[in-house]
Amino acid sequence: MKKTFMRTVGVLSTAAMLAVGAMSITASADGAAKLSMDQKFAEPGETVEIALNLENFDASWTGLEFLVNYDPKLEVALDGAGDIDYSYGDAIGAMGKKISVGGAISKDLTADGLKGFAFAWGTATAISGNGQLGVFKFTVPADAQPGDEFPVNLTVNVGSFIDANKENIPFETVNGWIKIKEEETTTSEETTTTTTTTTTEGAAETSAPAVTTSAVTTTKTPDVKPPKMGVDGAALGVVGMLSAAAAAAVVLKKKKD
Repeated sequence: MKKTFMRTVGVLSTAAMLAVGAMSITASADGAAKLSMDQKFAEPGETVEIALNLENFDASWTGLEFLVNYDPKLEVALDGAGDIDYSYGDAIGAMGKKISVGGAISKDLTADGLKGFAFAWGTATAISGNGQLGVFKFTVPADAQPGDEFPVNLTVNVGSFIDANKENIPFETVNGWIKIKEEETTTSEETTTTTTTTTTEGAAETSAPAVTTSAVTTTKTPDVKPPKMGVDGAALGVVGMLSAAAAAAVVLKKKKD
């Protein structure tokens, strides 16, 4: 089901985003749920769907706050009002109607030179199940070159993923990216056979093949599997960001019935 980001207001400064975020540490434990952004290959100019995913989760949740920081060369999809345009994934589906949404968009770059937006999702009806939580769209620059990589990082503060009892849910996070496929050069051998015929008077003709081998270079695009990413320990946190942003009067909240 389609959900549209709440109306964007003002500017979240770098200072606001970093205000309390210095203490943002990703929870990691055996059996912890995994929150991750997709890692995908793309072509220059292509629009790519990047999902926020939930895996290894056998309970239910009622609150999630998260921050996405992405390469400023990427263009994130916006709706007609200029807000982040996104849809709920299969792990939420029709339950999206029960979610209250808050959020903010940063118009400034982080200390790492990234853009960002944040969401706060809350519901009185617990949601369970693994899969895609939300899907966002990013357009790759048309002049991107093979091997270019554009980060789409995820930060969730400890205490920002809770169950119906407002207890913290153990989790780990994995960053996403969009990467332009690299061309791989391989060398193969092409064999040419030349036959020389010798005739001797009163004798049968004899032939001796001569074999010539030459190198032929071909270029192909491989089927590449994304590398396995580690746990993100990013310093930008949603709770800190939203708290500071609220103090700066740049966060909106609204109920989506």
